[in-house]
Formats: sequence, structure tokens, C-alpha cells
Amino acid sequence: DYFIPSVVKKIRSKKEKLKFINLNKRRDFIHTSEIIDAINILYKKNAKGIYNIASGKPQFLFNIVKRIHKLLKSKKDIYIHNSKREGDLVANIKKLEKLGWRSKITIDEIINDNLKIR
Repeated sequence: DYFIPSVVKKIRSKKEKLKFINLNKRRDFIHTSEIIDAINILYKKNAKGIYNIASGKPQFLFNIVKRIHKLLKSKKDIYIHNSKREGDLVANIKKLEKLGWRSKITIDEIINDNLKIR
């Protein structure tokens, strides 16, 4: 719960130019309600061991910034400095999926929920 709120705050700030660094990475975002759903399934299935709870869906950080910028109808210029492309952080959720759990909330819904509360 850091990246999306910080982008919203930056775009809503009084700054005329928005500078971002290293948005050429992919990350995994999940809605908090889905974390609860996943934990409930693990409990009901009496699952043992280590499970990754995530969406399993990679999202480029740059695309998230563009979506928020558009949703906020910002006319500010965005400047991005990308260094070399580094590793992505996307969870392997196959073990959780075998129990019947799937992420259903899209990144757009997660962004919209963040915009409502900020």
C-alpha cells in the first residue's frame, strides 16, 4: 500500500512537473479484501506450509502511473528516468490456485478504490 498512494499524492501535489524514477519494473498488486479471502480459503482447507498471497498478475509501474494520471485528469507533464531494467516482483501463486483461489479484482479497481479514499 505504498506505490499507488504515493503516485496519487504526487499527481495531486502543486508541482507542475512530475518526476518518477525506475518505472520500468513489474510488480504484483492485490486488493486487501482478496488477502482476507485467500486466508479464509487456507483456513477452511486446513492448508499447511507456505503460500504466496498475491494476484500473480504483473503490472508495469509506468502503466499504473499513466492510468492514475488519466483518471485524475491531470495535465501535468510526467518525466521518467529509467535506469537498467531490473528484476520483477511477481508472486508464484500456483499453490494457492490449486486450492481454488483466484484473484478477481483488477488493477483498475484497486486504483479506483485508492482514489476514493485519498
